[in-house]
Amino acid sequence: MQVMSKETEKQERARKQSLKRAVGYVRVSTKQQGTDGMSLELQKEAIMAYTSRAGYDLIEIFEDVASGKGDTSFYKRKGLAAALGLAKAEDAVLVVWDWSRLSRYRQIEKQIASVLVNLDRVVCVLERNTLREASEAATHLHDERFVEKLSRRTKEGMAKKREQGATFGNREIKTVAQPRGVAANKEAADKLVRDIADALLELEDPFGCYLRDVVEVLKQKGLRTRRNKEWTVERARPLVKKARQLLKKEMADTSGGDMSYADDDRWGAF
Repeated sequence: MQVMSKETEKQERARKQSLKRAVGYVRVSTKQQGTDGMSLELQKEAIMAYTSRAGYDLIEIFEDVASGKGDTSFYKRKGLAAALGLAKAEDAVLVVWDWSRLSRYRQIEKQIASVLVNLDRVVCVLERNTLREASEAATHLHDERFVEKLSRRTKEGMAKKREQGATFGNREIKTVAQPRGVAANKEAADKLVRDIADALLELEDPFGCYLRDVVEVLKQKGLRTRRNKEWTVERARPLVKKARQLLKKEMADTSGGDMSYADDDRWGAF
């Protein structure tokens, strides 16, 4: 019976050695809070249940009855210092019930990082995330709120200015500026199709040549796309189609509408 007991202890030690290690930390601000709110014991129970389910070997749980507010609270809590020290020494994660139990100081992650460089090694049971993830989420939320606040203030300021008779923007943007822009874009697009059509005419068969041959001619002529990129077969395909349609139209106009010769395989051979 004694041999079995030793064997069982040996197996248990081996099992724990194979597990990830964890250190718990619990805190309340006052003894009264510990009685009325989330007591130290309840926090400990939650941490033990979490580490057991998550497959951690829980080494020890440290506690503090102290405030978590302000930048100096980090240095005043002996339990937190001991928990961080053990987590670092044992290469373990630090587990807390709620982020508010770790600290109420906004930049606590910088203080924690002075001991545990990897903030993924601090885990919250309630939020089920790491200190790094919580910090990034808080920063993102702060940025979103800042943008929302700035947008709201801008709109409020503009509304007041409008009440005072101020006007914003270009009143002619829809009636003058936009139509001009559309016309300029169309003119540039038409010119590019015209240039490609002229390039096609330099080839032996403008309608039957390969797109790769067209691309080579465009490159030789120094033509680029409207976004100032070099031509590829895919970039050239839709515009070459338009250029060929333009050539057929022009040829039809000059031949009185008879374009049957353009579909003849022999067309362009002479």
